[in-house]
Amino acid sequence: MGNLLTKKGLSPEAFLQKGVLRQKEIPLREGAPSPLKKENEASQEEIIVTGTALSFGLAVGQADFYKVSQRAAPVDSGAIDVDEEKRKIKKSIELLRENISRILSETAVILTEESLEIFDVYRILIQDVVLERELVKIVETGKSAYEATEMVARNFRQKMHNDSFWQTRLYDLQYLLRQLREFLPKSKDSLADEASQEKKADLLWDEEGVLQNKQPLVLIAPYISPADLLYYYRYRHIVGLVLKDAGQTSHAAIVARSLHIPTLGGIYLTKKACPLGARLLLDTHSDKLYIHPAPHTLARLQHRNVFIKSKNDELPLQTITKDNIKIELHLNANLNIDFDLMSHPVIHGVGLFRTEILFMMSGVSTDFYAQAEEYRKVFDRAGNKPVIFRTVDTTDDKELASLENEGLRGHLPELQKSSRIRSDGSSQRLTFATSLERGFLKRYEILQTQIRALLRARIQSKDPYGNVYIMIPMISDVVELKAYQKIIETEALHESKKNPSITSQIKIGLMIEVPSIVYQISHFSTFIDFISIGTNDLFQFFFATNRWNTQSRRSQDMLAPAFLKFIGNIVQQFMHQGISIHVCGEMASDPLTAMTLLGLGVRKLSIASNAVNTIAHMINSLPLGLLYPYTRFFRMESREFCVSISHRYESAVDVRHTLQKFAHENHVLM
Repeated sequence: MGNLLTKKGLSPEAFLQKGVLRQKEIPLREGAPSPLKKENEASQEEIIVTGTALSFGLAVGQADFYKVSQRAAPVDSGAIDVDEEKRKIKKSIELLRENISRILSETAVILTEESLEIFDVYRILIQDVVLERELVKIVETGKSAYEATEMVARNFRQKMHNDSFWQTRLYDLQYLLRQLREFLPKSKDSLADEASQEKKADLLWDEEGVLQNKQPLVLIAPYISPADLLYYYRYRHIVGLVLKDAGQTSHAAIVARSLHIPTLGGIYLTKKACPLGARLLLDTHSDKLYIHPAPHTLARLQHRNVFIKSKNDELPLQTITKDNIKIELHLNANLNIDFDLMSHPVIHGVGLFRTEILFMMSGVSTDFYAQAEEYRKVFDRAGNKPVIFRTVDTTDDKELASLENEGLRGHLPELQKSSRIRSDGSSQRLTFATSLERGFLKRYEILQTQIRALLRARIQSKDPYGNVYIMIPMISDVVELKAYQKIIETEALHESKKNPSITSQIKIGLMIEVPSIVYQISHFSTFIDFISIGTNDLFQFFFATNRWNTQSRRSQDMLAPAFLKFIGNIVQQFMHQGISIHVCGEMASDPLTAMTLLGLGVRKLSIASNAVNTIAHMINSLPLGLLYPYTRFFRMESREFCVSISHRYESAVDVRHTLQKFAHENHVLM
């Protein structure tokens, strides 16, 4: 539970009992029932609870408690028809797969890359044959399909509950199994019943205790699934979120940031401490939640918010710091329809076009012509602005099961030994330790098709002689890069028959995600034209932690001094090599961490479209020269640490506090 701002440190319940900090209550909407007893109507106390900001903003709304209902167990009708129960499981999984695909299709525009990855995890989990096999195995013992989902959920809870590594994944599985139960057809012969299941919405919620009105809601939840949060965003008037989980990388926090829902974590409230319908004021800039906020508190914070909003209403035409240093803003994009801001002068191009989304949406991945057409649309929408395409990342086994050696033969002879190709031509499953496991080489055909489609798309675009920027993910050594380069050269040679100059139009870049690259920069620089630091994956690999596991990452922060020193080292080395440097990921889209990156020497930020306004105003209000003394600690070689430095940091808390103070004192818009 969050700490209360009181000398006695009382809990919310104790506050209510003792009646301290009493203020006249701000009335609820006219006609709304008072959440407290009549004798307290005129003297409800302002309670202040502190938590951890997970998504910035200011929100005022009525308290609402999230609780997911469970479908009532079907009445026992006697003997189980095993074949019928198997049919129900198969049908339910089919409907849920369609539902997850629909969510991906409908939300690809409004969600960030990390949020889309969460829903992609849902899709992958529901396609897992092991899950269906477990359900069928239980049904074959004489249990119903409904009972099978209950038993599998219980088994997962028992196995994963005490394992922090699997905690977040357990939430995902529980959500999917709950949805499976809801999609189970109720009867064998009712076609109408199956039709109703197909139309079922993707959220199931408890009618009891949920405000049934259109008033702004601040939702209170120990945990909420990303799909349920998305439903509240689309169909309910949610303006704020209060979570028990304080993890910056919890799935709910990531989606909340995508949707610009102010969110505080690390707070657990009961209905006794915060009655249903009570007015709440959420100020994540100061990490505070106000229950029954006083009139002067509301007026003060709303005045501050109006000032910030007035500054941010109009998107500036350029991004230049107060001391005239030009900063380039590029977009992170997933689909062609993400390009609405491309024509605006403040946008210099697309710094990260994540091609995986096309692979998630339909059968595009296996169709050369479909890919080429989609990429051609992207080139045409971008006009003369550059688009950096990150090739599909086939890093882990969730998408690709094995390596098909036919595509490798003749193209990558130097890697055939390490790929464990048997003499009979079949291929063994590779281990994570091998270089092939981490990258595109697990299926050469995917990359071959994609590279050729990109080059063909450029040739067929309105500007056939424009550059083609290809960014390679998850590279850890020069051997991998050379293998990648060989494939690109082969495909360029093939397409040069249609456009002889295409080979000179290709610009190759690296996405810096694997820490080992920092010790090989001098070797890489002769093969590449640009880099983009992918802070999300680089962070997890640097700290040897799971980016989706809130337990393991809770103590970590992207402003950790060691991580900032590591990024500073990368930036300085590539700058000396004359290589263009971009930064993408959440770090570039958050105003405080983006400001820190600028202090490390970064001049090109690739950000989410919904962060453009905030980051642009931060840049234009930033006296960058004054920031340098605060970031010098991260830009120096280790041998120089003996020199006196005005600002040293021991923890991310020190960094965050110091930089927030700098921003406040220098009127930098956050």
